[in-house]
Amino acid sequence: MQEKILDSIDRKIIAILRENGRSKLVDLSKAIGFTSMGVKKRVAKIIEKNIVNVTATLNKSVLKFQLAFINVSISPQFSKEFVTRFEECPKAIALFARKNEVSKMFMLVFGETRGALSGLLDVARAQNGVVKAELQALDEVYYMPYLPIRVEKMLRDAPPCGASCNLCAYYQKNDCPGCPVSPDYRGPI
Repeated sequence: MQEKILDSIDRKIIAILRENGRSKLVDLSKAIGFTSMGVKKRVAKIIEKNIVNVTATLNKSVLKFQLAFINVSISPQFSKEFVTRFEECPKAIALFARKNEVSKMFMLVFGETRGALSGLLDVARAQNGVVKAELQALDEVYYMPYLPIRVEKMLRDAPPCGASCNLCAYYQKNDCPGCPVSPDYRGPI
């Protein structure tokens, strides 16, 4: 059995902060019946232990982003290379793995258009060792209107995959605004 890391007070604090990450210590202290200093120490403790991270997230609906999973079957010897390739991709939200005889990876991505998602699929298919890649577009997002889109990955000089938006058919047909890192980007962020 695991050691309990969070108690009911910690869970209440986290729940309130998830509702409104800008909640004031005074409001938190009233809600849980602690002093402001007591709440401040609790918040500092759960942040220091890397249990929570205070971060900004983006609203998918306001920005009109489309979400998809790109499911990839890849030869195991190329798995690490694939992970490294997409680690800096600003449109990759998360990458999950399941291993068997051929590694299975599931990459949650966003795109401004269906063409942007198709372009990401093409890039995934072109990676070394990829046996199969398919796109599963998501129509609805329940429970999480705000997503951890990695805006910090957009602070570069060129797309990390080395692609040139001007050469992409989706970009040329105005079906994709390009990579947010590209100087040719025509999207909302």
